Amino acid sequence: MAHIINIYRLTAKARRHIVLGGMEKALAVPQPLSVRDISDVLEAWPSPLPRNELDPCIFRLDAEDIATWEEGRG
Repeated sequence: MAHIINIYRLTAKARRHIVLGGMEKALAVPQPLSVRDISDVLEAWPSPLPRNELDPCIFRLDAEDIATWEEGRG
């Protein structure tokens, strides 16, 4: 599990955001991670797990993080 979390953290560092609002009240809205984002990390830090097992775990962690962000905004 620690390996999956580490891959997720590395992938999330490159997360894209959409900036809404003006300079004074800008809001950076996190965008979901993509397969390409995971692939970029795995090029530098290969995983012993097959992608069909790793990717769903990464996307589940990502969905939980984004949900937590959205709850904090609500």
